[in-house]
This record gives sequence, C-alpha cells and structure tokens, in this order.
Amino acid sequence: MTLFSPKAKFGNFFKRTQSSSEAVQFGRDPSFDWRMLCVSFLVLMLGAITVSVVVYGRVDKEDIFLTEKEKPTSLLSLDKFKLERAVLFYENKRERFEMLKRKPLSTVDPFIPQARAREN
Repeated sequence: MTLFSPKAKFGNFFKRTQSSSEAVQFGRDPSFDWRMLCVSFLVLMLGAITVSVVVYGRVDKEDIFLTEKEKPTSLLSLDKFKLERAVLFYENKRERFEMLKRKPLSTVDPFIPQARAREN
C-alpha cells in the first residue's frame, strides 16, 4: 500500500467522458478540433501582423511616439568659462598622475619577498 495513490485521489478527474449536450463539440471529432486550432492560430497571426504593419506605418509617418524637435547642435555655442575649467581639471589630473609615476610606492607588496640584512 502506498502513502499517496493518484488513482484513488484523481481517478475520475482524468477520465474521458462524453458530454450529453450537443453544444459541447470539443473532443468528439479530432480532425475538427485540429482544424479549429489551426484556424484560431491563423486568425491570431493575421491580427498580430496587421497590428505590426499599422504601428510601423504610424511610426514611419511620425504619428506615434512624438518627440520634441531639438535645436540643431551647430547653433549651440560653447561656454568658454566651462571649457577652460574642464581643461584645467584634466591638466591638474595629468600633473598629479605624472608625479605619482615618478614617486616610488609607499607600501610594500606582501607577495614580493624582501631581502633581509645579513647578521654577522
């Protein structure tokens, strides 16, 4: 005897039954069921293609996803003060980098063995 018997629990649930109603036709004729499934799939595909074409046409005509027109970049002038400040920032950064390159490291790498002084 098993602890859980699926047949005892779900015995009648998965049993194939015939409907007494003539309105319920699914499951009586497999070829009709497959035909209905394929027709439904084709209708859904045609609907998806139609929606895709309509959305593409509206995006192409710029009727949808409207954005504000920005000023042409050639009309924008440079702010001389901001430019000089940015150049000065990067020059200071370069000078600091060159200074750090010339100076030896202040920390010791623990993975490099150090030479010990000989004791006499």
